[in-house]
Amino acid sequence: MQIMAAARELFALRGYENVSMTDVAAALGMSASSLYRHIASKQEMLAATVDAALVAVEGATVAALTFEGLCADLADVVMAQSDLWILLRRESLHLDGTDRDVFVDRYQRMIDAARSALSDERPELSSAEADLRARCALACMAAPREQATARSMTAAGIAATALAVGRGGGRPEVTLTRDDLKSATGAWASSRTDELLAAAEGLISRRGYAAVTLEQLGEAAGMSGPSLYHHFANKSSILVALVERAAREMEARRVEALSVPGGPAATLSTLARSYLTFAIAHADLFRVLVNDSVSIPAGAAADLAALRSRQIETWVVMAEALDQRGRAVERAACALSIIDELAAAQTSSWLVASAGGLFSSIQDALGL
Repeated sequence: MQIMAAARELFALRGYENVSMTDVAAALGMSASSLYRHIASKQEMLAATVDAALVAVEGATVAALTFEGLCADLADVVMAQSDLWILLRRESLHLDGTDRDVFVDRYQRMIDAARSALSDERPELSSAEADLRARCALACMAAPREQATARSMTAAGIAATALAVGRGGGRPEVTLTRDDLKSATGAWASSRTDELLAAAEGLISRRGYAAVTLEQLGEAAGMSGPSLYHHFANKSSILVALVERAAREMEARRVEALSVPGGPAATLSTLARSYLTFAIAHADLFRVLVNDSVSIPAGAAADLAALRSRQIETWVVMAEALDQRGRAVERAACALSIIDELAAAQTSSWLVASAGGLFSSIQDALGL
């Protein structure tokens, strides 16, 4: 249906909150009043587009007879529809009421199907271990949304990497201690501005950028009126400050990892550990960067995109030095997707408890 195709494209590109019924109508070359004769609301369009995306991955997941077949079928689907995981992860957050509940239930059944297929192949895994591995393998399917590298990927490469993540490398699980996570918190100054930014991270992470006001952000930090505007002129300037702070920290970590002795394997392992611990230690901030990426003002968004490009390039170059099968791009993109997807979707307590298993899965994705 043309209406749903237009809505899907706009939601994936701009985000639900930044798309109006008038925008969809314009994309179709019709008036908004004409559009309303076909569909009642923007929320109805969102529910239909997310449902279509979910049906596509359900078909590949539930029908698979083996974990290997599941990975192969899913990889074919996501390579053909690179916006799938954007709709399933980011845009599904805007579903209302019953639609949201139904989506969560169906998505969980997809995870259960992947876990069951993996458990059949690896019965020695505990239920928790199989669940974690299945989630990490599914997160690999978000890799094609990386526009900078998507054209260099193949479905076979993504499937092989996801399969390696599920099967594991047979190594003992790496332990990431609370000291590892504590060291990732950085040395950000403690000022009233920093207190406001910290409060903003939490509030935006829980409610979404579009759902909070500047006044609410100030109240969360115990500020109001002139004192609030002394720090930030508007809500978008707070989001820019959050992005800039995260970008500085992540770039510093990337550069630091490049100086680690031991060759590409040591560098890649350090990059992965550093990025993962940053995502866990700053979970609220990380969720804002991932889930509200379309709300970031153009200048800051361009800077963040440039940082992401350097990050991906560094991971790919290191992976190329280790990978003899021509899957360096898929390995790097899948490893990054495991961190991005799960850090943005899971609770902080789950991430801390699962840190070691996540790092082991990332190492398997990278072939370390």
